[in-house]
Amino acid sequence: MPAARRLSWWKRLLALLAATYLAWCLIVYSAQDSLLFPGPRGAFKPPDNAQRLTHPIDSGDVFAYLSFPSAQSATPRPLVVLFHGNGESIARLEGLRRGYLSRGYAVLTPEFRGYAGSAGSPSEPALVDDALAFIEDVIKRPDIDASHLLYHGRSLGGAIAAQVSTHRPPTALILQSTFTSIADMSWSFGVPPLVVKNPFHTDHILATLPTPVLLIHGTGDTIIPISHSRKLATIGQGRTLVELPGNHNDFPIDPVPYWAAIDTWLQAHALPISTDPPR
Repeated sequence: MPAARRLSWWKRLLALLAATYLAWCLIVYSAQDSLLFPGPRGAFKPPDNAQRLTHPIDSGDVFAYLSFPSAQSATPRPLVVLFHGNGESIARLEGLRRGYLSRGYAVLTPEFRGYAGSAGSPSEPALVDDALAFIEDVIKRPDIDASHLLYHGRSLGGAIAAQVSTHRPPTALILQSTFTSIADMSWSFGVPPLVVKNPFHTDHILATLPTPVLLIHGTGDTIIPISHSRKLATIGQGRTLVELPGNHNDFPIDPVPYWAAIDTWLQAHALPISTDPPR
């Protein structure tokens, strides 16, 4: 084959490969919202004995639930805000909710736009704005102690909690099975970070966030590898990393060391713990 024909063949091949890759990038760009925000699996069940709160947006209402321990308290309650993962609803947070209620916390669980009956479509800025709206309303209540404010986010929820922290800093932040950023994970789909519409840069937030952060992650996580939390633990000051057995969706396998680690960390940062029975 003459050199000119060989060169022409390579050019056509490279052009075909470039067009194929561009098409793949366009497919991922178009499908990324459904990949990042697939919506919850399973039926939604509201938490027991909780107050339903609403936040109006153009297309309707986004909702959240606020729960209090059953025991009466003469003093305002510390508040924990819980954020669930991308394929879940607040029903997935029931174990966490009851755990914090038993420790004397009021518990706020905001639902995502477009999830479990909440109006609208999810996006990074929208989910952060909604959470902030609920938090700002709740911390004004006389039965809430805004000086003891904790955020606890799981998976994508950890990234949302981190973003919320830049606007309404908590007393402390717990990131469970959370990634450094969606942008960092883009190459697992074979596309560059610039394709990502909702980058959720947890790493950028921790670089400047003065809040103490507990990172807790399953050592066998195959969805968000523990390397993400290990990297986050090196960013900023006041970071604590706890590694426990478990994958992503079955974590924690054993709640005893999980809650022991949380209790130890809360006490180390002067966050209150009581022994109220959960509602």
